[in-house]
Amino acid sequence: MIAVALTIHPGYAISSITLQSSIPLIDSSITPGTKFNVTANVDSGTDVYGWQVRMNYDSAVLNATRAWITPVSDANYIFFGQSSIRPKPSLTSGSVLVGDSLLTLTGITFTTPKKLAIVEFMVQGIGATNISTDNVDTYLLDSNLNEIPTVKGGVRFDNRPPIMPATVYLDPFKVADPTLTPSHTFNVSVKIVNATGLNGFQFKLSYDPTILNVNSATIGSFFPSPIIPVVNINNAIGLLAFGAFKSPPAPVSGSGTLAIVTFHVTGLGRSDLNLYNVALADQAGDPLPLNPVPNNPGSFNNVLLAKLYVDPPSIIDPTLKPGSLVNINITIDDVENMYGYQFRLGFDEALLTPIGFRVHRVQNEGNFTVQMSMDDITGVVCVNVTYHSPAEPITTFSPAALVTLTFQIDGFGTSILHLYDTNIVDQTGLPIPHETTDGFIQSTIRDVAIVSVVPATNWAYPGWPVSITVVAKNKGMMAENFDVKTFFESNLIGTIPVVGLAPGANTTLIFTWNTMGVAPSIYTIRAEATSVPYETNLADNILIDGAVEIRSIYRDVAVTNVTSSRTWAYRGWKVNITVTVKNLGNVSETFAVNATYDGNLIGTTTVVDLLPTDEVSLIFTWDTSGVAFGNYTLAGKATIVPFEFNPANNVYVDSVIQIRLLGDINGDGKVDIKDLAIAAKAFGSYVGSPTYNPDADVNQDGVVDIRDLAIIAKNFGKSV
Repeated sequence: MIAVALTIHPGYAISSITLQSSIPLIDSSITPGTKFNVTANVDSGTDVYGWQVRMNYDSAVLNATRAWITPVSDANYIFFGQSSIRPKPSLTSGSVLVGDSLLTLTGITFTTPKKLAIVEFMVQGIGATNISTDNVDTYLLDSNLNEIPTVKGGVRFDNRPPIMPATVYLDPFKVADPTLTPSHTFNVSVKIVNATGLNGFQFKLSYDPTILNVNSATIGSFFPSPIIPVVNINNAIGLLAFGAFKSPPAPVSGSGTLAIVTFHVTGLGRSDLNLYNVALADQAGDPLPLNPVPNNPGSFNNVLLAKLYVDPPSIIDPTLKPGSLVNINITIDDVENMYGYQFRLGFDEALLTPIGFRVHRVQNEGNFTVQMSMDDITGVVCVNVTYHSPAEPITTFSPAALVTLTFQIDGFGTSILHLYDTNIVDQTGLPIPHETTDGFIQSTIRDVAIVSVVPATNWAYPGWPVSITVVAKNKGMMAENFDVKTFFESNLIGTIPVVGLAPGANTTLIFTWNTMGVAPSIYTIRAEATSVPYETNLADNILIDGAVEIRSIYRDVAVTNVTSSRTWAYRGWKVNITVTVKNLGNVSETFAVNATYDGNLIGTTTVVDLLPTDEVSLIFTWDTSGVAFGNYTLAGKATIVPFEFNPANNVYVDSVIQIRLLGDINGDGKVDIKDLAIAAKAFGSYVGSPTYNPDADVNQDGVVDIRDLAIIAKNFGKSV
């Protein structure tokens, strides 16, 4: 064997290995069982003498069922018309290895794309995976067995259902407190709503370092401990960078706190709290969808500043559905001498339709004029309110609703209620400095369902455990907790709780039905998911599918014994094998019986109408001609009758019988002087005589004579 050290040849242009799929691979409609092909190609090459491609993938999502190298007769194959070695492709769990090498002295050069191999994949489950060739086992070799510089590509498979975007936000998004003077501290949380399969996240938070510094940033309760985040605090420029990733991966769904930031107040004034570069990742490190950060930037203020904001700041209500009405207020706080205001409120016109408004008499002041418009096409409400004599300017240091807007819910989803183009003026018309805060609204579907009920068998005898597989699904938009119950007719089989099932996700539950004491009959199987709060579609919570028959007729045939006429035989001898079978059931049975040696068939016969409790012995003649020397296990097998109670007793395995080399009397695997000596001692004997040795009667003619010794002598020195 010659060991060749592979080196990268520096003089060649870079080649590129790419993968091409027969179907689009990012599609949630691709179901388990679907098959597709992935073709490996190379774009160009110089002096290519051999190639090898390893495709790695996640075996929980895909399975490579077969692979083949492009036929050499294909004009697009890299070694078209050439003599080559084509080893059988190697398929292991999560990996496929294919390759080929020329048998010529030189390699080939080409400038147009060529085919290498094709791999057939079958979808195993729901998930995402890269089919990648970027590994050390993928390469091109030149005729000197040097590796050619090669770019190694791949493709992405993803059949996961669309994931509803999560929302990450600051809580509180606004900190306005004159008592938070320098040297005081306060906390702001970074929270998430409607996370699905979250395994990692990161964000940046900026602030005014002349007003605030970050003392610390710690992981929140949404990720269970111990998780050590990556934290970078730069108080010189006013920036916090925070990230966390679970290892080992164990995705989390739902809502909770991602991080807690502790600020130290260093000055007086106002600082934006700008949450940006927010990213969420799933178990594979792929990005998850994310809504824009609501109410961003947040703010800190320890001096008086008027505030105009949407109240309530967030409406997440599972009772909201198309046709529902919802009210939001545009509210003022901490304002002095207000004599007019205006604003625009933007909203998602696909989710909301404005149908009414009301301008409030703040401090019972009703001397004002109103200009107002609602545009459901562009999603904007415009309000302009001007006070006039004899109105008194408005001063309030507690929240006061200025305008109530009424919206109708048109669909399911989320919308930012964006407050912009705002203006607050005093009695002289001068603007009053103020800050604004947006709102957020979400209408949520809550719906759990049973999508599959599959009994492991359609019949059983009383007392048998019957496995029932139930698949439940969360069709809604938030993680759900509920119970799944399974019944035979109206009788409860069992209850399994489902905890934190993510939106769009399935869970598979296995119930075991103990049929002890169940009367013989045919029973329908039903699974039921308990309803979750505010669930409106209850029809899919129950699924009746499949039936199981509990049988009263007992059917069972068994092989009770296997014996042979000899414990060993010379090859070519005939050996009688006796197989005993019995009807253990309560009806007459007709079935086939066979005898085997190490799984090889000796013979088959049919037992007809064997009565209950009856037993019969069958004799099979085994002609050992052509059987290889060695030890063999004898077995008898009865075919399984319909609805058989115990198929395990249909097979009976006996002791070992040895097939010997002709003349190997003592069974040590060779013919030598010992065997000739044994035969010599029995020379001249015959059946019935005291010195007769049947083992030495090699030709089985009843006499140990020169014929037997001649046979042994002819095989002298042979061994197995």
